[in-house]
Amino acid sequence: MYDKYKNIDEKTTQYVTFEPHTNPKESEEFTEYCITKFENGINAPYLMYDKDNNWIGTTSFDPYNEKRIAESGIYIFSDYWGNGYSKERGKAMLDMKFKLYDYEYWISKCHTDNNGSIKAITKYVVNNGSEKVGILPNQVNYNNTNNYDNSLYFKFSKENYLKNSKK
Repeated sequence: MYDKYKNIDEKTTQYVTFEPHTNPKESEEFTEYCITKFENGINAPYLMYDKDNNWIGTTSFDPYNEKRIAESGIYIFSDYWGNGYSKERGKAMLDMKFKLYDYEYWISKCHTDNNGSIKAITKYVVNNGSEKVGILPNQVNYNNTNNYDNSLYFKFSKENYLKNSKK
Protein backbone atom coordinates (compact mmCIF):
# COMPACT_ATOMS: atom_id res chain seq x y z
CA MET A 1 0.00 0.00 0.00
CA TYR A 2 2.80 2.41 0.85
CA ASP A 3 4.41 1.95 -2.57
CA LYS A 4 1.16 3.06 -4.23
CA TYR A 5 0.18 5.77 -1.74
CA LYS A 6 3.57 7.49 -1.61
CA ASN A 7 3.34 8.29 -5.32
CA ILE A 8 -0.26 9.45 -5.59
CA ASP A 9 -0.36 12.59 -7.72
CA GLU A 10 -2.06 15.84 -6.81
CA LYS A 11 -4.86 15.22 -9.32
CA THR A 12 -5.92 12.09 -7.43
CA THR A 13 -5.89 13.78 -4.02
CA GLN A 14 -7.29 17.16 -5.01
CA TYR A 15 -10.84 16.37 -3.86
CA VAL A 16 -10.35 13.64 -1.27
CA THR A 17 -9.78 13.67 2.49
CA PHE A 18 -6.24 12.29 2.56
CA GLU A 19 -2.79 13.04 1.25
CA PRO A 20 -0.02 10.74 -0.01
CA HIS A 21 1.59 8.66 2.73
CA THR A 22 5.05 9.82 3.71
CA ASN A 23 6.27 6.56 5.26
CA PRO A 24 5.26 2.87 5.61
CA LYS A 25 3.99 3.44 9.16
CA GLU A 26 1.33 5.83 7.85
CA SER A 27 0.11 3.15 5.44
CA GLU A 28 0.06 0.58 8.26
CA GLU A 29 -1.91 2.94 10.53
CA PHE A 30 -4.36 3.71 7.74
CA THR A 31 -4.91 -0.01 7.16
CA GLU A 32 -5.51 -0.61 10.88
CA TYR A 33 -7.93 2.33 10.95
CA CYS A 34 -9.91 0.81 8.05
CA ILE A 35 -9.98 -2.61 9.72
CA THR A 36 -11.23 -1.12 13.00
CA LYS A 37 -14.01 0.80 11.24
CA PHE A 38 -15.03 -2.37 9.39
CA GLU A 39 -15.02 -4.51 12.55
CA ASN A 40 -17.21 -1.92 14.31
CA GLY A 41 -19.74 -1.79 11.44
CA ILE A 42 -18.95 1.84 10.65
CA ASN A 43 -17.52 1.43 7.17
CA ALA A 44 -16.71 -1.31 4.67
CA PRO A 45 -13.76 -0.32 2.47
CA TYR A 46 -13.07 -2.04 -0.85
CA LEU A 47 -10.01 -1.96 -3.04
CA MET A 48 -10.92 -1.55 -6.70
CA TYR A 49 -9.09 -3.45 -9.45
CA ASP A 50 -9.37 -3.39 -13.22
CA LYS A 51 -9.69 -6.52 -15.37
CA ASP A 52 -5.88 -6.81 -15.50
CA ASN A 53 -5.73 -6.88 -11.68
CA ASN A 54 -4.24 -3.37 -11.36
CA TRP A 55 -5.24 -1.57 -8.17
CA ILE A 56 -7.11 1.48 -9.48
CA GLY A 57 -8.60 3.02 -6.32
CA THR A 58 -10.89 2.43 -3.38
CA THR A 59 -14.54 2.74 -2.49
CA SER A 60 -16.49 2.30 0.70
CA PHE A 61 -19.90 1.41 2.04
CA ASP A 62 -20.97 3.63 4.94
CA PRO A 63 -24.20 2.46 6.59
CA TYR A 64 -26.45 4.57 8.78
CA ASN A 65 -28.56 1.61 9.84
CA GLU A 66 -30.97 3.39 12.17
CA LYS A 67 -31.85 5.81 9.34
CA ARG A 68 -31.90 3.12 6.61
CA ILE A 69 -29.53 5.32 4.61
CA ALA A 70 -26.16 4.38 3.15
CA GLU A 71 -23.40 6.45 1.65
CA SER A 72 -20.24 5.60 -0.19
CA GLY A 73 -17.05 7.31 -1.16
CA ILE A 74 -14.67 6.66 -4.01
CA TYR A 75 -11.36 7.71 -5.37
CA ILE A 76 -9.66 6.42 -8.47
CA PHE A 77 -5.99 6.97 -9.22
CA SER A 78 -5.83 9.59 -11.98
CA ASP A 79 -4.13 7.16 -14.40
CA TYR A 80 -7.46 5.31 -14.58
CA TRP A 81 -9.87 8.24 -14.92
CA GLY A 82 -12.27 8.31 -17.84
CA ASN A 83 -12.64 4.54 -18.22
CA GLY A 84 -16.13 4.14 -16.71
CA TYR A 85 -14.96 2.67 -13.41
CA SER A 86 -16.94 5.16 -11.32
CA LYS A 87 -20.15 4.33 -13.15
CA GLU A 88 -19.50 0.59 -12.82
CA ARG A 89 -18.77 0.98 -9.11
CA GLY A 90 -21.86 3.16 -8.64
CA LYS A 91 -24.12 0.52 -10.18
CA ALA A 92 -22.59 -2.23 -8.02
CA MET A 93 -23.00 -0.14 -4.86
CA LEU A 94 -26.60 0.74 -5.67
CA ASP A 95 -27.44 -2.92 -6.31
CA MET A 96 -25.80 -3.95 -3.06
CA LYS A 97 -27.47 -1.27 -0.96
CA PHE A 98 -30.96 -1.61 -2.36
CA LYS A 99 -31.22 -5.26 -3.37
CA LEU A 100 -28.97 -7.04 -0.88
CA TYR A 101 -29.17 -4.82 2.22
CA ASP A 102 -32.56 -3.19 1.68
CA TYR A 103 -31.64 0.41 2.49
CA GLU A 104 -34.24 3.06 1.62
CA TYR A 105 -31.83 5.78 0.48
CA TRP A 106 -28.26 6.18 -0.70
CA ILE A 107 -26.46 9.50 -0.78
CA SER A 108 -23.48 10.53 -2.81
CA LYS A 109 -21.51 13.74 -2.49
CA CYS A 110 -18.54 15.43 -4.05
CA HIS A 111 -16.69 18.73 -3.92
CA THR A 112 -18.56 21.41 -5.84
CA ASP A 113 -15.52 22.04 -8.07
CA ASN A 114 -14.92 18.35 -8.88
CA ASN A 115 -16.29 18.35 -12.43
CA GLY A 116 -15.13 14.79 -13.14
CA SER A 117 -17.06 13.38 -10.19
CA ILE A 118 -20.08 15.52 -10.92
CA LYS A 119 -20.11 14.18 -14.48
CA ALA A 120 -19.66 10.56 -13.31
CA ILE A 121 -22.34 10.78 -10.61
CA THR A 122 -24.71 12.51 -13.01
CA LYS A 123 -24.33 9.62 -15.49
CA TYR A 124 -25.68 7.08 -13.06
CA VAL A 125 -28.04 9.61 -11.48
CA VAL A 126 -29.82 10.14 -14.79
CA ASN A 127 -29.93 6.43 -15.57
CA ASN A 128 -31.10 5.28 -12.16
CA GLY A 129 -33.72 7.76 -10.98
CA SER A 130 -31.77 9.89 -8.56
CA GLU A 131 -32.06 13.55 -7.84
CA LYS A 132 -29.62 16.31 -7.05
CA VAL A 133 -30.29 17.52 -3.52
CA GLY A 134 -28.13 20.61 -3.68
CA ILE A 135 -25.06 22.23 -2.24
CA LEU A 136 -24.45 22.08 1.48
CA PRO A 137 -21.83 24.49 2.83
CA ASN A 138 -18.83 23.58 4.97
CA GLN A 139 -19.32 19.82 4.73
CA VAL A 140 -15.98 18.12 4.14
CA ASN A 141 -12.42 18.84 5.20
CA TYR A 142 -10.73 18.02 1.91
CA ASN A 143 -6.94 17.54 1.92
CA ASN A 144 -6.71 17.78 5.73
CA THR A 145 -6.71 21.56 5.77
CA ASN A 146 -8.52 23.70 8.32
CA ASN A 147 -11.07 24.65 5.67
CA TYR A 148 -14.34 22.83 5.21
CA ASP A 149 -15.53 22.99 1.63
CA ASN A 150 -18.97 22.87 0.12
CA SER A 151 -20.29 19.56 -1.16
CA LEU A 152 -22.83 18.77 -3.84
CA TYR A 153 -25.24 16.05 -2.68
CA PHE A 154 -27.26 13.54 -4.67
CA LYS A 155 -29.96 11.23 -3.30
CA PHE A 156 -31.12 7.87 -4.61
CA SER A 157 -34.29 6.25 -3.31
CA LYS A 158 -34.75 2.51 -3.40
CA GLU A 159 -38.14 2.94 -5.06
CA ASN A 160 -36.82 5.07 -7.93
CA TYR A 161 -33.70 2.95 -8.37
CA LEU A 162 -35.60 -0.34 -8.64
CA LYS A 163 -38.10 1.23 -11.04
CA ASN A 164 -35.44 2.81 -13.29
CA SER A 165 -32.78 0.09 -13.16
CA LYS A 166 -35.13 -2.34 -14.90
CA LYS A 167 -35.30 -0.15 -18.02
